[in-house]
Amino acid sequence: AADVARIGLLWSWAIARTGGPWLGGPRFSAVDAFYAPVAFRFREYGLEAPGTADYAAQLLEHPAVGKWHSLAKADVRRIACYEELPDH
Repeated sequence: AADVARIGLLWSWAIARTGGPWLGGPRFSAVDAFYAPVAFRFREYGLEAPGTADYAAQLLEHPAVGKWHSLAKADVRRIACYEELPDH
């Protein structure tokens, strides 16, 4: 919970500081791409940092993130040890 809250603070601070709508200002940039996996995890685990739902949704809807996600899903290569859940 503390890590989720911290990410929320970082995202909110960056958007407020730069004027948004992206973390670095008016244009999607590498810093947004860096946080795309975090936004995916938030969605998959049903997490939400206070005040960040709009940013996370916007990030996941960006065409570059959508293309990256589609390419990843289409990749047939797998690492076996990451495809199975642990027994414990």
